[in-house]
Amino acid sequence: MQSCENGKRQLAENFDLVVRGGHVVTPGGVAVGDVGVRQGRIAGFGAAGTLAGARLFEAAGLHVLPG
Repeated sequence: MQSCENGKRQLAENFDLVVRGGHVVTPGGVAVGDVGVRQGRIAGFGAAGTLAGARLFEAAGLHVLPG
């Protein structure tokens, strides 16, 4: 892990796409966070602002329903 400008920890793993800061809906509930996508598949979840990727989609205020 490495530090981000905003003081949060960032996963060293890079994704092709990161959907950042959306209301991520899972069977366990709803939480604000990031979803990492690699080769067209969901490859990771993290707290908002913690994932890095080649492309970024800002989803603040939007619902993200992975799967």
